Amino acid sequence: MSLQGLISSAVLSLSCLAVSAVPYADLQLPDKKVTAGTSQWHHEGTFDLNDPGSTTASDWRTTAAGWLGYQDIDGFNPDTMDATSGFVEFLLIDHNFDYGVEKFRVNLDDALLVAARSFKFADWIVRRISAQLLLEISETGILEYDVQATSGSFTLVGAYLEINGVHEGPVTAVPDGGITVGFLGLGLVSLVAVKRLRSK
Repeated sequence: MSLQGLISSAVLSLSCLAVSAVPYADLQLPDKKVTAGTSQWHHEGTFDLNDPGSTTASDWRTTAAGWLGYQDIDGFNPDTMDATSGFVEFLLIDHNFDYGVEKFRVNLDDALLVAARSFKFADWIVRRISAQLLLEISETGILEYDVQATSGSFTLVGAYLEINGVHEGPVTAVPDGGITVGFLGLGLVSLVAVKRLRSK
């Protein structure tokens, strides 16, 4: 086989290894008031990628925050798919506009996502999903969250989860840093060297 043929075969093999990730999302608009020191001190919710529904961000608060166009994206199946990366977003607004400082924390499942954060008027939190939570999402398609008011009161306007999913295969939250391509290049060099030795 010619060197050009070897390179063509290698490129084809590498392209077969590449898997296109598809986004899946669950948008929730709880519009839930939470107040520290009361029975409504937190709000618990569940992102469900198995059946996200058909929610679309369209009211003035989500639009003003840049959430226009956010919507549920269904089709994720934990039986045949893996979550490879993802992020969550939460939109909080001080419904009283009282210039006070609101403080809160956020948990995802049993893991602390945001601790002792404070804001005035409004806050928009964006965080990446950890590798451990990606494994849990891959198994169930579900992720629980808990937004807690530790001081003051505010309204949890929106909660959003988006992941990239692929069919089958292991979850790889961190790229391999080019190791696969490196081995491929080493193999090509070896084949060329062997060919030259045989031609002498």
